[in-house]
Amino acid sequence: MQSIIANSLIIAGAALILIGITLALMQKHFPIGKLPGDITLRTRTTTIY
Repeated sequence: MQSIIANSLIIAGAALILIGITLALMQKHFPIGKLPGDITLRTRTTTIY
């Protein structure tokens, strides 16, 4: 049972890292306010604070 939880945590962490990388790349090329990635950026910043 614990291995399932650990695996899902690892997958979630990897997904967050991938989202962060793609957001950083998109921010270089496009104004991020017009992208749907802005929503994930906002939710991540609100969870941090």
